[in-house]
Order: sequence, then C-alpha cells, then structure tokens
Amino acid sequence: MTIAAIVEQEHLEAGLQQVENVLQPVAHVAGVAVAEQQRRQRVNSWEKPGVQFDARLRGQPHLLRRQAQVGRRQRPVRVGKIDEPIDQRKVEARKDVLVYSTGILKESIEATGPVKVILYASSSAMNTDFTAKLVDVCPDGRAIRLCEGIIRASFRNPEAPPSAIQPNKVYKYNISLWSTSNLFKEGHQIRVEISSSNFPRFDRNLNTGIFPAIDTTFEKATQTIYHSREYPSCIVLPVIE
Repeated sequence: MTIAAIVEQEHLEAGLQQVENVLQPVAHVAGVAVAEQQRRQRVNSWEKPGVQFDARLRGQPHLLRRQAQVGRRQRPVRVGKIDEPIDQRKVEARKDVLVYSTGILKESIEATGPVKVILYASSSAMNTDFTAKLVDVCPDGRAIRLCEGIIRASFRNPEAPPSAIQPNKVYKYNISLWSTSNLFKEGHQIRVEISSSNFPRFDRNLNTGIFPAIDTTFEKATQTIYHSREYPSCIVLPVIE
C-alpha cells in the first residue's frame, strides 16, 4: 500500500524552546556512545543532567490522504548492515511526508535519552496511524534518520482499552521515538518527519477500524496535522547541557 497526498511537502522552521522539567530516569545503562562525536560517556541513567527542549512545529494545518493500492504479493528482501545510517532524502521527496526543520545550528546540541513527538491530529477514519522520525541533516544535504516511532489511533490512551476515534475530531498523540544519543553539530539542522504510514517497517493500517490481520478492505483517510497555540505539536528532545 502506498500513500497519495493532496498537499505539497513543506520545510518549516521550528524554534527550540526550553521547558523546565528534567528527564525522569527510564533506563540504566553502562555507557552511551554519542553519535557524530568520538567519545563514550558513562551514565547511571537517562537522568544524566539534561533538560527537555521542545521544537514546535509551525505553519498551517496540512491534509494527508491515504489511498490503498493493491500490488503483487510481498517477498522477503535483504537489508543492509545493522544500524547503518539511512539517508531520508528520497523519503522526504514524497508528497505524503511532512518535513519540519530548524534553521542551521549556530552551535552544537547533544540529545541523549528518550525522544517523543506530541502530535495533535484529526482523521476522517475511525482508526489510523501516525508516524514520526528524528533526522540529523548534514551540511551536504544528507538527512540521516536517528530514531522513529508510530502510534495507532485506537491505542492513543495506553491506560484504556483500544477504542475508535471520532472522525474529524482533534486528538493528542504521544509518539515514542525510543531513545538516541546524537550530537547535532554546528552547521547541521534538526529535522522531524511526520506521515501516516511506514510500511513495511510497521504493519499497515487499512483505516476501517477492523482488526488488520483479518481485514481485506481499504479506505482512504484524510489526515490533518495541527500546530498552533491551541494545538502545540512538537518534538521533545533530551538536550544535554
């Protein structure tokens, strides 16, 4: 299945805004290798002195339309080396991927710890997916994926049983991108990609509200992403000072 979009891709500048709360310990590790920096640091937990920053997604709401496309049967494919950096430029050229970028960094920023995206979105479907990626953009244009995540709308509340969403109603989604340890160097950019599918990395959602393992029908879904004072979609980065 592919996605057909009814909007153009935009590169929007996002500002970094400090928030006061400090990271809570979520994991204990023996050491952390900071990507893009040739050093290894020892920490007791992700509570290493750090402050959360959020990068707000700015601009007008955008619509995504997902369209099913039936193709040939899927076959296993060979992949590259484990943890090989993946350039996202071809992905970002798609019209169904929204791209938000900071300006060129004037100083290096280290992010070490769990990453999440807070997304305000609505859908015409009763159930759908939203995806997010954190990307390090190099001066030569390479866009290196660091971490990513997905959320199924019916599982938006982890403390409650799965439930359908009300079409065209705005919901808040907390998308975990797992963890990273990366030095965004001076001259680089911090980028966020938002979409509604990442197949075959994650299983597809047919937008019907029926259990995907037994569903055989497809429905288009129009997705709207919000980023305003009322709906402050953002990425929360564990910035180390």
